[in-house]
Amino acid sequence: MRLISRYVAGTVELPLLPEEAMTLGPRLAVVETPETLIFMNASGPLMSCARDDAATKRFIGAVVMTQAGQG
Repeated sequence: MRLISRYVAGTVELPLLPEEAMTLGPRLAVVETPETLIFMNASGPLMSCARDDAATKRFIGAVVMTQAGQG
């Protein structure tokens, strides 16, 4: 796993997320594996769920939407 830095909104973030992580919001990213989704922030993994776990994905979507509204 290689760590990379990211450029977000005029700042350069430290390389704290794995290269394969996809940023969902300013404080949340996800790493996809064939079986699971691993949600993480700069501190590390927060939670994971099965790729077909619709309830958890809806919950994370609500969290992302809430963060987006807080600017």
